[in-house]
Amino acid sequence: MAGDPTATVVASLNPTVAQETDDENETVRHQNPDTYSGDDGDDELDQWLSGWLSGQLEESAVEISEGQYETANEYIDDEFEERLGQYVDVAGETSDDDDDESEAYEEAQQDQQDLSDSVAEYEETQDEYEEAREDGDDERARELARELEELSAEIEELSQSVQSHYGVIEEATGTDLTDASAAIESTNQSVQADQEQIREAEFDETTIRITAVESTTVSFITPLTATGEIETADGDPVAGEPIQLNVGNQLIETETDDSGEFEFDYRPISIPAGETNLTVSYLPDGGSPYFGSETSVGVNVEQVEPTLTITSVDPETVAYNDTLGVEAELQAGEQEIDDVPLTVTLGEEDLGVAALDAGELVFDGASTVPAAVPSGEQNLTVSLPFEERALESVTTETTVTVTETDPELSVAATQSETDADELNVTGDITVAGSGVEGQSIQIAVGGTPLESVTTEGSGEFETTIAVPEDDTDEVEVTAVYSGDGTNLASAEATTVAAIVQGSAGSTESSLPGSSRSSWLWLAGGVLLIGTVGVGGLYWYRSRRPAEEPVDHPRDETPGTEAPTASVDSELTAESESSLVQPLFSEATDRLDEGDTEGAVQTGYAAVRQSLESELDSAQATSYTYWEFYRQFENNTDTPTVTDSLRTVTQGYEQATFDVSGISKHEAETILEHAQDLCQTGVSAT
Repeated sequence: MAGDPTATVVASLNPTVAQETDDENETVRHQNPDTYSGDDGDDELDQWLSGWLSGQLEESAVEISEGQYETANEYIDDEFEERLGQYVDVAGETSDDDDDESEAYEEAQQDQQDLSDSVAEYEETQDEYEEAREDGDDERARELARELEELSAEIEELSQSVQSHYGVIEEATGTDLTDASAAIESTNQSVQADQEQIREAEFDETTIRITAVESTTVSFITPLTATGEIETADGDPVAGEPIQLNVGNQLIETETDDSGEFEFDYRPISIPAGETNLTVSYLPDGGSPYFGSETSVGVNVEQVEPTLTITSVDPETVAYNDTLGVEAELQAGEQEIDDVPLTVTLGEEDLGVAALDAGELVFDGASTVPAAVPSGEQNLTVSLPFEERALESVTTETTVTVTETDPELSVAATQSETDADELNVTGDITVAGSGVEGQSIQIAVGGTPLESVTTEGSGEFETTIAVPEDDTDEVEVTAVYSGDGTNLASAEATTVAAIVQGSAGSTESSLPGSSRSSWLWLAGGVLLIGTVGVGGLYWYRSRRPAEEPVDHPRDETPGTEAPTASVDSELTAESESSLVQPLFSEATDRLDEGDTEGAVQTGYAAVRQSLESELDSAQATSYTYWEFYRQFENNTDTPTVTDSLRTVTQGYEQATFDVSGISKHEAETILEHAQDLCQTGVSAT
């Protein structure tokens, strides 16, 4: 029943835990309502959601351990994110300390998805490795073995991270994730055991040592000059090999001699200044039979102040969305410095971080001029953003001229189809066909400014404004863009919206004292989706008594007369009551189709439709199902009514949350109680 408005009605009764009734989108329920009575409101809802989220993590962990990686990710996909959003909302109402567990759920989801993908990639790469071994391609097998080594390290790190998140969740919510943690650990141990065998089969373990340094006090100007050696676990030298070393996050290429010795110079750039243990790692190439190793050497890093110069800017005059090319030079002593990150700012707007490569700043993405840079002469600033590093922070700047660009602004306005008292206003602002994001557009009606709206990523904006009360057939709507503080010129666009006076939507919105809820009026869509099932109508009619039911008037104070209802109130009541039968027809259709949960949920919607107006409360439409029941219980002196309403409410909760579902007999009984509630015309006192 995709798109069925009745499903929307049922779901919105409690939007925080709304359940899809579509067969194709059936929500997995995790916790029995016996432990979620609803009597404690948001606290119980918080518990249900945390239980559901933890259950999904556990199911996913088990699927990972069983090698079902796609299924594992399905347990923690978009629906998990939606429930997590609901949990954050509800937990925020019940606790001031929900940030840690909410963040733990979010990070557990992300790390567990990454873990699932990494283990899947490990198995695929392992299959390729085994194939290369069978084909006798030793070099390819070693390359794949190194890839597997990296993946196994990643898997171990992710496993530890996931289990750490589990610990936070368990402590904060009381949820038991022991089985999930065991499944994750089992997966990791299996991968590490496989990798240990591959490592032993493919590589010779090595040891790297630093045997001599000229001085332990080093800087970029006075580099570390060191001698070292590499040998295998058996004591054999790694001789006559070109090697790559990772020293302080810099890659240095050198080679070993016949005795396995090597030399290198290292100029510190980004490591912290002061005393530190400098890590030196041996990185064999992919086809090498040797396994990498690492060591460290203690040094004292002295800070050096470099010089930074902007050598070229192209073009020197720019406009919105133009690409800016910048070249710079960074030096310390007589040595040029490359492969360092530099930040670039135009005016007060960051253009991004660029890597200095042979004097040219290479941005990670396009370095285009944003609209937020005002037109005129602006400073272009380039900075080395280090703090307490081997190189000191340094900044340089020049000027660039930013010219003004004329944007194109459009606007359209139409009277709302659902509420004739509203206008839907849309439009966009573009430059050369490209939308401009984050711009403030002011909307005016008849020359009177009403509100401002901000453009989205595509330059589009959308808002709703009230129709003027003047008796007119059309209204002028204007969008105004001031361009203040930008490099875009001001712009204005006007449209005329036709107004249909006295429409049904306008009449409905003006009904006095209306307490209709938004979900209730969505139920009106049932009248438009087609005829109801014949079997459903038969059940509905067969439940009606042979004669018309006796009216049960509202309780009145002796000696007084009930107030006469206004014509508008009668119209409202008639309109609302006209939706009860279609809802029951829909409920019986669902029952006939075997959708017992959907039948009960829709039947409950009919009860709410019928009884909400009986509560003398403006908040009746926003009550959750147990809040609604308690209000009726407190204001009704008819036990049979409260008993029936409790049966229907419990049935709705069971249909929505209970993993075991609901039987056809139970659904029929619940619908009988719901039918009685809608036919008796009961009232709250």
